Amino acid sequence: MTLYEILGVPEDAKPEEIRAAHRAKAKLYHPDRNKDPKALEMMKAVNEAYEVLSDSTKRAKYDAFLHRPAAHMGMPVIIIQVEDIFAGGFSGPTSSATTSGFGWTFNTF
Repeated sequence: MTLYEILGVPEDAKPEEIRAAHRAKAKLYHPDRNKDPKALEMMKAVNEAYEVLSDSTKRAKYDAFLHRPAAHMGMPVIIIQVEDIFAGGFSGPTSSATTSGFGWTFNTF
């Protein structure tokens, strides 16, 4: 699920649309209003999505990562945490299956 899907906005959403979607989802999943055990996890995902998509620099990096050619050509896709894209201290991808090649070991799905 992309960050856009989490907030329920299109990829070309304007900042006002992202802000409004965040407020609506935050109200929906706020633990004080929603007693579902999964609400807290969804709230965290909504806040993370907003943090990236509301910042033009982070959003541009995320969009570039989201539209990488490998994902559309049947090549292995590396799964990383969104924070790793921006942290600079990328510690490697995570997944249940491991593939190695070209001297690298990386996880794919």
